[in-house]
Amino acid sequence: MTIRDLSCPGCGAPVHLEEKASYRTGKLIYYCKPCLTRYGLALQEEEAPPASPTSDMSAQTQRLRVQRKMPPKTASLEELISPGERAPLPPGVALTLELAEGPDDGRAIKVEWSRAVLGREAADILIADPGISRRHALLEIYDAETVLLKDLSSTNGTYHNGRLIDHCKLQDGDEIRLGTTLINILLDPAA
Repeated sequence: MTIRDLSCPGCGAPVHLEEKASYRTGKLIYYCKPCLTRYGLALQEEEAPPASPTSDMSAQTQRLRVQRKMPPKTASLEELISPGERAPLPPGVALTLELAEGPDDGRAIKVEWSRAVLGREAADILIADPGISRRHALLEIYDAETVLLKDLSSTNGTYHNGRLIDHCKLQDGDEIRLGTTLINILLDPAA
């Protein structure tokens, strides 16, 4: 049996190699699309009989052992970004996003939650800029000194004071750019 001949023991459909999962785990991980099952294939060597002068060494084979595992429960992006109820801003913190450039130029947005997704469609703070992803960046406010901005794998990236970032800590007066929109951060810790 070759690797190409592998089929799902449950439904008989061909299984597909998951390269990323295999690389992370160090063993071959196959996935059956029809029955939504993952299989880990471990190579196991068989003990070879003592070689005789007339034996064919190419007849030795390796046996694949199929281990059925339940697919892992993966959290949706919604659960990862906004778990549970929304929490209000910490006491004594007021944050305003002032849109300085872009389609919503001149608009000021008062942030009311400690976690808010900035984006074009499926977001807490909507910005009408076609250069912004549906869910572009996450704003997290812990206290007046700890305001974090995280890029949510956006297409065009998130810029903080002119530098492309994955995540950063924000301060009063900082500028962030999402698409063509420039946003000034106005943080008032004494509110």
